[in-house]
Amino acid sequence: KRLLIAAMLLSPSALRAGPQDDLPWIFTACAGRYSAEIEHAWILGGSETTQYENQKQAFVTLAEATALDPGSPELLNHRIEAKYAQARLLTLATFQTDPKRARLAQRMASTHINACKMLLLGG
Repeated sequence: KRLLIAAMLLSPSALRAGPQDDLPWIFTACAGRYSAEIEHAWILGGSETTQYENQKQAFVTLAEATALDPGSPELLNHRIEAKYAQARLLTLATFQTDPKRARLAQRMASTHINACKMLLLGG
């Protein structure tokens, strides 16, 4: 039940948690999500860590280039919240004992990160 509530809260539209069409918020959310992917890959010994690092850095650069105040507490908070949301989905996808919930969490995590990938050239 909690996973379904999280699914509604963490939909791809959550990438737009800032002002409508505000690129720094979108880029910041993606940087946060990639931070979670990096940590998850590192913990599980995944080989994607370097690729995720590069993609995260691209989003950090994009966020800094488009934000009026790149160091604003609001943007930092947004990045941390996006990281936590992605980390939670990855944890559920990996360690959830209910296969249906694990698949749902994996699909959601993939949907979020794929939405970010589509924003990068060659993503």
